[in-house]
Amino acid sequence: MSLSTLSSKRKLQSLEAYQEFCDAAAELQKNHAFTMRPYYVYFTPLPGSRILDIGSYVAANLCRYAPIASEIVGIEAAQAYIDSGFDNLKGLPEDQQKRVRVICGLVEDQEFAGDFDYVICTELLLHVIDPVAVLCKVHEALTEEGQAFLTIIAERQRTHVRGPDMALFQVWCHEAGLEIDRAFTDMEQHIIIARRAD
Repeated sequence: MSLSTLSSKRKLQSLEAYQEFCDAAAELQKNHAFTMRPYYVYFTPLPGSRILDIGSYVAANLCRYAPIASEIVGIEAAQAYIDSGFDNLKGLPEDQQKRVRVICGLVEDQEFAGDFDYVICTELLLHVIDPVAVLCKVHEALTEEGQAFLTIIAERQRTHVRGPDMALFQVWCHEAGLEIDRAFTDMEQHIIIARRAD
């Protein structure tokens, strides 16, 4: 089945079709590029914290923050991306690699106990079936004092199922029970820093 056919199936609002799309996209080597993002300057977690990275892709966020985290957990739908990510993590010292754990699956299927100091969700929400459902998982994962770092690309891409509307991005956060501390656009990203509202 082609990616374009799978992309059409995603409009059926099926998590199964979305999983198929992720697996098919991960078969393409061009989708395994490892790049650090310049907008990291806006996210500086405290040393020794627990971090959750939703949509960990090929582990750029995991590599970036493993040196300071006590534990960083990635969630990625496609095993092929996880495999590439572990290849990239081999560049870290062994003690830092041991701080990383990756779950293969959709975040919508995971359960959290509110024990992450930070949740990262970058460049994912324009791809998923229901961005509010994903942001509800962000809320569920955060500690009461925790902080979420969320981004969407500010210009629509071919693989996006919705447009990059900052006002709508903020609505999604509110619907998921997140209180926004900062919302701004820089480096071709809409960026929101938020925490649990309750």
